[in-house]
Amino acid sequence: MKPKRPMNAFFRYRKAMKEYIIKKYKVQKHSQIASICAELWDNECQEIKNYYARETEREYKLYREMYIEVPRLDIDVALKQNTEFRTGFTPTVDKCEPILNYLSHY
Repeated sequence: MKPKRPMNAFFRYRKAMKEYIIKKYKVQKHSQIASICAELWDNECQEIKNYYARETEREYKLYREMYIEVPRLDIDVALKQNTEFRTGFTPTVDKCEPILNYLSHY
């Protein structure tokens, strides 16, 4: 199973600020935490935003290196687009060859 994609810069910031917000503003609801965090993020200096953006990009780079995202191809959909298939003809391996060739590159 492939791991989840890395969090974006704002979610990293929110995760880092969550405990601080709970203590300072005495809130518990996630909606309140999210609102306060969004306001803090909007007023945050560019240097802090860039820090979280760099961290996110660094993690995305590692993620892409380890888990190259392969384009998905739904064979059933591809076969249904074949006119002969829609007329009741069951495709043979020869009819599927272009799809299988495409998949063999991944």
